[in-house]
Amino acid sequence: LYDAYALQLGPGEAVLFCTDGISEARNAQGDDFGLGRVLQVCAANAQSSADLLLDQLFAAVDRFTGQSRPHDDMTAILLKVSGP
Repeated sequence: LYDAYALQLGPGEAVLFCTDGISEARNAQGDDFGLGRVLQVCAANAQSSADLLLDQLFAAVDRFTGQSRPHDDMTAILLKVSGP
């Protein structure tokens, strides 16, 4: 079973859903991308559109992993409230 949550978002606020394949993406040294890096990318791109933020997240993972092959799926959904 899954827990249910209610969340009210205001203009400019967002929620990111992503699989563990993003936070657990590994570089050649075996280091994980980590939740901290996910949060850094989100904070650095908080004012961007949802599309751009997701593009920046996947680009950051690609830079981190370099030539390492993915060991898991990487899926992300970002819900962002538009407005002033």
